[in-house]
Amino acid sequence: MNRRIITYLKRKGWTDINMVNRLFVSAFMDHYKLVPKNNELLIAYYITDEDNDSKSLKDFVVELKKNNCKYTLEELTQLFEFVISPSDRKISGAIYTPKYIREKIVNEVTSEYSVEELCSKRFADISCGCGGFFLSVVQLIHNVSGKKFAEIYRDNIYGIDIQEQAVSASRELLASKKLQSNVTITFLHNSHDIALHQEIKENTIDLIIFNLGYLPGGDHSIITRPHNTIEALNNAFPKLAKDGIITIVAYPGTPEGMEEKEALHEYIAQLDQVKYNVCHWHPINQANNPPELYLIQKR
Repeated sequence: MNRRIITYLKRKGWTDINMVNRLFVSAFMDHYKLVPKNNELLIAYYITDEDNDSKSLKDFVVELKKNNCKYTLEELTQLFEFVISPSDRKISGAIYTPKYIREKIVNEVTSEYSVEELCSKRFADISCGCGGFFLSVVQLIHNVSGKKFAEIYRDNIYGIDIQEQAVSASRELLASKKLQSNVTITFLHNSHDIALHQEIKENTIDLIIFNLGYLPGGDHSIITRPHNTIEALNNAFPKLAKDGIITIVAYPGTPEGMEEKEALHEYIAQLDQVKYNVCHWHPINQANNPPELYLIQKR
């Protein structure tokens, strides 16, 4: 479905990121008959009947119906990530991380937490992209505890991305889960090494997620680099609470991604085993250098 929608957007000449995001958010909200009243972020993106883009929204909704859009947040996440460059869906530096993979990672690293512990944990996504991992974390905490989405955003998550477009998309996606009031979410628009060093306190984060590469549909010159990623890890270790976990998804499907993966592997293989447990997972029967997962636990 996403490929057909993106082809449609390009055919209509709708390639402005802000315009396309407004279409996505407005179509989603109209489908569920939701109107933002107090949420300033969603109000800014919502297309009303008096808006100059109202005709474009109606045409877009017709196209979504033709393609059997299910109007789930998961589909909204995919559309955010694939809006301009469907070719980036190939195994490369830019890839949408499927829901089942995100949930597998999140469930594995949180499986030993009690409900009370889970509600008090802090999760940082260091290359947050369009917020897919946050969507999985937030939904898990809400499902097991009943904690309100707005409270989870305020208490439990931090997002960092070098692309402002990614930060905006993450805010929009998460705001869609809490429509009635303004949402307090800590997002930092900066390189992950700098943001970790300057913005986050020590011994406070329980799960840190690195999803490397670049944002699909974004500026491909703005990409995580080996020296920045290793420096970010150096800055992340003091921020990690005892028994805290760092997950790193690397994408060696491009020359730049392979260079980053190899540098990362060499670096974390030398970590002191007294201080850290380090694991490495990767598919062994897939072509094109698929993504690889690293797990680091602070002992």
